[in-house]
Formats: sequence, structure tokens, C-alpha cells
Amino acid sequence: ARVDASAHRLIALPGGGDGPSGVLVCLAGRIEFRHWTAAGGEAAVHGVRIPQLASSTAAAQAPTMVVASAVHRMKGAFFILAQTEAGDLFKITVDYGTADGGDDSCAVRRVGIRYFDTLAAPAASISILRAGFLFAAAGGEAGASHQLLQFENLGSDDDDDDSPDALYFERHAELRSLALVDEVDGASPMLASQVLHVAHGEDAPQIYAACGAGARSSLKIMRHGAEVAELAVSELPAAPGAVWVIGGDPDLIVVSFASSTLVLQAGEDDSLEEAGDALGVALDEATLAVAPVAGGGLVQVTRRAVRHVRADGRVSEW
Repeated sequence: ARVDASAHRLIALPGGGDGPSGVLVCLAGRIEFRHWTAAGGEAAVHGVRIPQLASSTAAAQAPTMVVASAVHRMKGAFFILAQTEAGDLFKITVDYGTADGGDDSCAVRRVGIRYFDTLAAPAASISILRAGFLFAAAGGEAGASHQLLQFENLGSDDDDDDSPDALYFERHAELRSLALVDEVDGASPMLASQVLHVAHGEDAPQIYAACGAGARSSLKIMRHGAEVAELAVSELPAAPGAVWVIGGDPDLIVVSFASSTLVLQAGEDDSLEEAGDALGVALDEATLAVAPVAGGGLVQVTRRAVRHVRADGRVSEW
């Protein structure tokens, strides 16, 4: 089949009982549905123009190109999100049903498009998660970040200014249908980098990178490790010598001091409280090591003995 020379992206549609099958062909400023029948002929072509920004004149605005897309299936329906090179997201729907006088249950009637939302930068790819999130992987835009967003709604069907198949749209000043949940800074494009150990008080060296271009240039410092999230706070009677976590319901924390051992558990108000002898360990001496064993129970090693606490509470010492 012949397509326009500006074709640059294909979006496969669900088939079988989930959709009409076929593909959406993304052209410059336009999206077309293409499908081939069982007899080898091409079904009717349905197309829709990609809306243009209302603040730009048609003469000044170049034809819109799609850079990323994702298909999301729901029970008895599906929709497509497509992102343009300007970062705008559009929701594409395909209306299909049974053809008159035939057994083709996937005859497409029309293709619709509606402005959905705008991300800060065009993504390299987007993915819709079943839990109701949209992940946008950063592309080559200077300073762009990987973003995880949550769906607030699937777009307004009652807004007259945002009607389906509108030729123009007004860009949202802030997100309306999506909410930013988390983002990870990107370093693309990285123009130069060096591994140096110039930060005093840090064990590992750091990566210093010159990133971005023009007004979005930046110097980024990357460190090895993960951030610490504070879940609970509790004052300790002395400086601990070692700490272990024993998984269970609830999880327990064993803290060893110079001449004693303390067992803690998380309280309802995100504080730590003493669990007493909930594990059956010796509390009047320092713990050198403690770990759970197969079959339940645990083993505690002290300076004096090896203590085996069984799942039924029985204790043996060697």
C-alpha cells in the first residue's frame, strides 16, 4: 500500500475481539487508519488531522510529528496516547463495529483525536501501566527527566473548547489529566564527564558531568548509593555496636550495645518501641550475630554462648 512520504511512525491496534486490528500511520500533521481485508484488498482509509496550537498561525507552524505513543486496553475498549515533538499529548480513539451485511466485526467508522495534556519535554517513549500510571522516558531534550505520572481522569468529554477533532487547541498551563508522582533527573545530553574524588568526607568518588545545551546547561554531580528514607525515630540509651532486622509479622530490629541487647518494633505512630523478649534472645549481654534459621526460630551468638531459639519458644545454648 502506498502512504505519504511524511509517514514516520506506526501504531499497532488490538485485534480479535479487543479491537479492529490494523495500524495507525502517523504522517506530518495527520494520522490515518490503514487495514487490509482477508481478500487482500485495503479497507476504507479513515484519517484525522492533528490539532494545532491555537496561538500559532497555520503558516508559522510546521506540520506536527508524533514522537511517542502507547496503546491502553480496557474492558471492551481501548485508546491511544500519542505525544508530539512539542510535548503535547493527544488521546486517539477508534470507533468501530459490525459492518452492514457482513461478518466483519471490526469495521472502522471513524478516528477521533482530542488534546489531553502537555509534558515538559518530548519523551523517547511512553508506557501506560495497568495501575493507572504513565511513565515517560526522557528523550534527547536537554535537562529532561524520566517522569512517573498518575492519571487523574481520561480527558474531558464536556469541554466545548476541547471538542473531539478540533482543528486547534489551547495548551494547559499546568497538568489537568495527569499528576506528577516522581521524576528522575536525566543527564542527556552529556557533553563531558570526569570521575573525581574532591568531596571531603565521602568514601566513594563522584561523577561530574557537563550536561545540556544553551540556557538549559548544567553541571551535575552523581554519587554512588541510594537516598535514605526516615521511617521512624527512637532515642537509644547508648551508641549501638551492630543492628540487625529480623523479618516477620511485625519485623523486629535487634540492636547490640557493649553489654546488652535491645529488641525494637515499629509502633502505630511511626515510632520505635521496645518489644521485650519477643524473639527470645538474651537481653543482658552483647549480641555478636543474630539470624533466622530454616523451620522458624533464630540463632543468637554472644560472647558467652550460641543460643538457638526454636519456633515454639524452646531455647538451647552451647
